[in-house]
Amino acid sequence: MKRFEPLVSIIIPAYNASDYLAQAIDSALGQTYKNIEIIIVNDGSVDGGKTEAVAKSYGSKIRYFRKPNGGTGSALNVAIRQMRGEFFSWLSHDDLYYPGKIERQIATYEELGRSDVILYCDFDLIDQNGSLLYTVRIPETPPHFFRYRLTLTAYLHGCSLLIPITAFDKCGLFDERLRTTQDYDLWFKMSFHYKFTQLRETLIKGRIHEGQGTRMLTEHVQREGDDLFRRFMENIPPAELKVASGQSLPGAYLKFAFNFRRRGFYRASNQGFKLALLAALGRTTPR
Repeated sequence: MKRFEPLVSIIIPAYNASDYLAQAIDSALGQTYKNIEIIIVNDGSVDGGKTEAVAKSYGSKIRYFRKPNGGTGSALNVAIRQMRGEFFSWLSHDDLYYPGKIERQIATYEELGRSDVILYCDFDLIDQNGSLLYTVRIPETPPHFFRYRLTLTAYLHGCSLLIPITAFDKCGLFDERLRTTQDYDLWFKMSFHYKFTQLRETLIKGRIHEGQGTRMLTEHVQREGDDLFRRFMENIPPAELKVASGQSLPGAYLKFAFNFRRRGFYRASNQGFKLALLAALGRTTPR
């Protein structure tokens, strides 16, 4: 029987990335699963050629592309259009894979025997020096509760995913207008066609440091997050929301409203209160 060994494309978008890029590439090259390609997209770095020098030092071990700066979504889209693999795996330039990341996920796909699945996993968080801060254990989430959990907790680490290339054919690419929420926006869209399935193992290290894009784009995070979570809440089917929350529809919207208020997403919170009132009155939810 032929082994299941599809080509996996590991995509590394890089912007002023020389501090950590080599570590990320090494973790990709160190995968125990060997049928991979590594694509690095330099998103218009302005660091005097340092990012490019690191990438090019790996020669034919990687595929390298350079483009004008357009944000992470645009860099990922360039790579998706160029990738040859059957599966997409994102690796931020400052994060790391454990050696068995790809192998464990491919083995899980083989065990499941289905193609309408997107896998994700737990993750470690490390500091700028690589020291472990803590491990994020994602609460058990059946695929049919995924949209509710994503909206309520925003727990998913994009680099933990392994995605069939067919998901991009069906759902489109990353929205390049979004600077900080392009990933969650697309995962939510994909969740209507693919089952987001947990692999309850820790397979990646996410780095927390002062130079992270989300820390540099605080205003974008707040504005885009407010819009993102409002849209998520509005687009979870009411029947699904009641089952996933274990509450009445007004109660579920109130839970969202208080949750968003606590996290600082005030426009989304206000919409949650409005939806709760409309649901209590038996009126149609506005879109």
